[in-house]
Amino acid sequence: MVKKNIIKKIKFAILIFMIVASLLVVIFSKEIVKGNIFEKKDLHNDLSSVFIYIAWMVFAASTTFPITTILIPGIFLFSFGYALIYTYVGIVLGALTIYYLSIYLGRDFVNDYTGIRGDKIKIVKGLVEKESFGFLLVLNAFYFFPSNLAHVVAGITKTKFWKFFIPTILANFLNFFFVALLTLGIAENNKSYIYGSTVALFFISVIPLIIYRKHLKEIIYVSFSKEAYKDFKKL
Repeated sequence: MVKKNIIKKIKFAILIFMIVASLLVVIFSKEIVKGNIFEKKDLHNDLSSVFIYIAWMVFAASTTFPITTILIPGIFLFSFGYALIYTYVGIVLGALTIYYLSIYLGRDFVNDYTGIRGDKIKIVKGLVEKESFGFLLVLNAFYFFPSNLAHVVAGITKTKFWKFFIPTILANFLNFFFVALLTLGIAENNKSYIYGSTVALFFISVIPLIIYRKHLKEIIYVSFSKEAYKDFKKL
């Protein structure tokens, strides 16, 4: 029993390390991209380049690495349509990777912790699970929130696969379609693409927030208010 608890703690520590490392990637993104195949222009429009491109997208979707860094050369190499498809494949694979890693590394520890002493975390976790579809839709749709953290939340809570997968693919498809359009607009100096995609990204971020605002307020209130926490504890 003691050995199992130690293993759970080690696995959770690995998950925390992965999360921190993934968040720091954006700081070192310029160093990571230096000298890679995109900068050297070693890619060609063939099958091997497609796999390399998708692999980079999986990495970007699993971390905070700027997707546009890969997307821009991808659009000119494969065309807008194919770059969008390959990008989306990479994003979905990255999301699935983080989701299942979070289940394996963190779910058991979180369940044990909330079952023994983490009362506030248990209540917040319960609220997230109660409306997991909407909560994950908000996190994935909000452009400035790291999507990989949304996948971690889905993994460590008792979120069913489809309640994780559907909002993830929906929000990310909309986001990265218009990010790709914005990127193309900037590259071609097409103001219609630039303004249209910017407005679309704004509404994609805001609309889910408006729809699920009551549930989000409830989660935030319980997380930071002692009075709300006490009220929920009595229920």
